[in-house]
Amino acid sequence: MAPDALVGGTVIVSGAALVTYRFLRRKERQVASGGGRPEVAAPAGVNVRTMMMVVVSVLVLGTSLFIILSGNYDSESQKWAFGVVGMIVGFWLRPEK
Repeated sequence: MAPDALVGGTVIVSGAALVTYRFLRRKERQVASGGGRPEVAAPAGVNVRTMMMVVVSVLVLGTSLFIILSGNYDSESQKWAFGVVGMIVGFWLRPEK
């Protein structure tokens, strides 16, 4: 697979994540607290940021694992895919602040 196709795939995944994020943010509601300016409150039980981290991680990890396991791609593409897998694992295993 050409590097242009990898870049295009990454752009598509990022665009899908952005659209999903915007869709989920619209479902928020505004709540007035103490008669002041309304604050935005997320729907109960749904943390949009965490959900988006999971969705993007799964999409990118799935794409990378497909490139690695299929064996149809050149060594440069596989190096990129291994790097992405390492980055995602490192992201989820980082220490809490």
